[in-house]
Amino acid sequence: SSERGSSDIQYIGYEKMASLVNDYENRGREESGLVLLDVRNADEIAYTGKLSPNTITLPLPILMKYDIFASLDDDLFEKAIGIPKPKLDETLVFSCAA
Repeated sequence: SSERGSSDIQYIGYEKMASLVNDYENRGREESGLVLLDVRNADEIAYTGKLSPNTITLPLPILMKYDIFASLDDDLFEKAIGIPKPKLDETLVFSCAA
């Protein structure tokens, strides 16, 4: 099992995800250390709704096509995605339809 701050990929269930979303919504990105990214397409989000009010939508095809985390510097990332580029000490939490 991975701890927050490690670079390991960890698959989590509904209860853990709900807890992370709650933490993120209540404490914000900076205090929680989390960046919530919903990688569903716009039509999927329209059908089921957003994960939470402050979740960032970044469709998987865009993420995969441009490899934005590696290829964009901090300024270009923020201009393209609309949020500051995640820092190495932040935990990225991805949500999808699967």
